[in-house]
Amino acid sequence: MVTNEQRTPRLMVIGLDGASFDVMGEWLDAGLLPNLGSIFGEGAHGVLRSTIPPVTPAAWTTFMTGKNPGKHGIFTFEGRKPGHYEQRLTCGGMRRSCTIWDIMNEHGLSVGVVNVPYTYPPDPVKGYMISGMDAPAFDRRVFHPASLYEEVLSQIGRYTLARLPRRGERYDVAELRQQIDKMGGAAKFLLERHPVDVFAVVFTPTDHVSHHFLSSKTASQGAEGIEDLVEWTYRRVDAHVGELLRFAGPETTVIVMSDHGMGTIERGVNLNRGFADGGLLKFHGGSGERESVRGDSCAVARGLLTMLSRTVRRRISSQMLRRLAQSRLPIHKVHWWMSSGGIKWEDTVCYTMATQGLVRLNVRGRDPNGIVEPGPCFEATRRSVADFLLGLRDPKTGRPLIEKVHFREDIYHGPWVDDGPDLIATESDDAPWGILPGLMGAKAPLLVSRPEAERRVVDLPEGWHRPNGIFMARGPGIARRVTGSWHIADIAPTALHLLGLPVPDDMDGAIMEGVLSEEARQRKIARDPGERKSKREAASFYSEDEEQSVRDQLSGLGYLD
Repeated sequence: MVTNEQRTPRLMVIGLDGASFDVMGEWLDAGLLPNLGSIFGEGAHGVLRSTIPPVTPAAWTTFMTGKNPGKHGIFTFEGRKPGHYEQRLTCGGMRRSCTIWDIMNEHGLSVGVVNVPYTYPPDPVKGYMISGMDAPAFDRRVFHPASLYEEVLSQIGRYTLARLPRRGERYDVAELRQQIDKMGGAAKFLLERHPVDVFAVVFTPTDHVSHHFLSSKTASQGAEGIEDLVEWTYRRVDAHVGELLRFAGPETTVIVMSDHGMGTIERGVNLNRGFADGGLLKFHGGSGERESVRGDSCAVARGLLTMLSRTVRRRISSQMLRRLAQSRLPIHKVHWWMSSGGIKWEDTVCYTMATQGLVRLNVRGRDPNGIVEPGPCFEATRRSVADFLLGLRDPKTGRPLIEKVHFREDIYHGPWVDDGPDLIATESDDAPWGILPGLMGAKAPLLVSRPEAERRVVDLPEGWHRPNGIFMARGPGIARRVTGSWHIADIAPTALHLLGLPVPDDMDGAIMEGVLSEEARQRKIARDPGERKSKREAASFYSEDEEQSVRDQLSGLGYLD
């Protein structure tokens, strides 16, 4: 309970990862989410459009910077190493732009940032930061200041940043309850003991549980008495939102948001199979049985290696994990080779290894065995690949698998555009399929069913990212009972304006004027000219043991193959 002596934040941001009105709308209408419902009914609300594609790393980084991935440098879960085909996991340390936390600090405001994805390693903010889902473990490394770790550990206990269910294993609802409660408990403890001017926390279980149970509703084991595990998760989080709102005084503006939406899928699109059928990608062995055997055996071996890695990490001590890391056993490198499925690069025009339709051409001079000449040839080939993607059809219904294909410069701009994909293929919002990451071998079909995915030891999520997230707000500066549609990049400049701070000119987002009260709209918008880059002297990357830990977590959600 907040006392009169305690300082309340001027701005509180509550993130519900992957939340969608398509999923939670009926529960809001039925009064099952009373705390979120109070914000929904009293203030402004509407759809918050995500990045293209709607992936967690790009979206949360765009929220923090107000910029598109071409300016902040984070496009998806993996980025290609220069001069290699091998993928490298992205993390917050690779961000190339300053954040709203930096700007708030510069103007004398303290910030508390808890569990916001893609904040590892934590920034040295004035206040505190606890990294989110890109953190390799819950330990001192993810805390700034590091001394806060012991304090939270003693008061709240250790909580898992991303405890994920695995298909075929018992799903521990008690552990899910503990994860939600400890995330909420840590936020409340910090608000009480370490008040700040701006506080932000993200609840990730709304996303994780939706990935696994959005259509089946209930875990086959471990969820006794719970008819709908996704609804149960939202209601549990809503209770913690209510507790957090007790720390929001009359001078606190509250924003609730998500990074993207969520929808059900029944099948996965294997783009590399489509490219192979169209003669744009080749497997070793040419055509026939040799190709199929090699590619398919790589896929099965990769799946078995993934299972082994996860099992080992659950069953051995942290000390043994450190010893394995020091031995530099290149598990993720072996996994990458198997994920490539035996691609014959010297005969491959284009490929994808990333999630949700990010496609690269195999360009001479840029890629190790590139065959597409830069310049006019690149542009002509890219147009041909786009036409090919738009021509892919569901073999049974004839429905197009791909609704739109974007060239990178159509949606990204800034100094880091060349780090992104060459094309971005997106499915329609209501499609019963999602574009899978990577490759599952030469025998895997273009459309992969759930039984086919399980046979190949690949996770095919029940819930998949959709573009439309949620936005709700109330408090000082917010209009009452207005609706609209905005972009996730708009949060950053709007938050700065609500706090009376200047908005950098290089932000891509716009102030959400329809959300603002009359007084806030009439207030002059202060501008900050110039380019605002990251305060980090150089990008930081995962160590090998850190990357393997995070890779295991992301694979369980279907983000990585």
